Amino acid sequence: AFTDKAIYAIQFVGGEDVFAHRMIADFTIAGPKSAVVVNDRVFVMGLRDFFVYDGFFRPMNSLVREYVFTDINAAQIWKSYGATNSIFNEVWWFYPSSSSEEIDRYVIYNYEEGSWCIGSMERTAWADHAGSFHVPRAADSSGYIYDHETGLDDGSTTPATGITAYIEGSAVELGDGYRQGFLRSIWPDLTFNSSTATSPSASFIMKLADKPFNSLHSTSTNSVVRTATSPIEAGTSRVDVGKRGRFVE
Repeated sequence: AFTDKAIYAIQFVGGEDVFAHRMIADFTIAGPKSAVVVNDRVFVMGLRDFFVYDGFFRPMNSLVREYVFTDINAAQIWKSYGATNSIFNEVWWFYPSSSSEEIDRYVIYNYEEGSWCIGSMERTAWADHAGSFHVPRAADSSGYIYDHETGLDDGSTTPATGITAYIEGSAVELGDGYRQGFLRSIWPDLTFNSSTATSPSASFIMKLADKPFNSLHSTSTNSVVRTATSPIEAGTSRVDVGKRGRFVE
């Protein structure tokens, strides 16, 4: 049982007491629907961290904790809720960012791989594919209901338009101290099997920097940043890049 101050385990014991309860954690969850049950585990979004219960409550090793909890609307955090996307072994949490009164962001945890990702999307309700749905179904404040993990177009527009999608990784340190890494080439591992475009392609953008506090998202004179954009087409097996730096994204 979740309260606004702690979490309790309630066990049937019979007799005069019928049920016994004990406190198993003394933190506050983000909202009434911020706990997600997957098999024998419970994943919880708290006010400042993510937790998992598998017999004991403990903080999760979240790589996106700072990103989420330093830019969240504390006054509206109670609207946050959790959901599952069992097609990909994922737990999702939707929450309002600091600049929004309503839900506009999400954070995903893959409980099989132990990986995290983040994004921006408004979804006010979510139902997993279990039961009568073959894919996850979700709604937004405009009244649209979306089928996720299917199709290539955004059906909320007339006519439907292609979904603008991208994947961005976090910075990776290529060397220690004075050492630099040399990014010579990319061997892409992707296909365009479901594409309806005449000449489908994807762009790989590499951003490299020399110092930890150099912004990988800027090319100002104060940031030693090198970028390389390489188009990947059907049949592309290798792209030569030739870039050097201590950090790459």
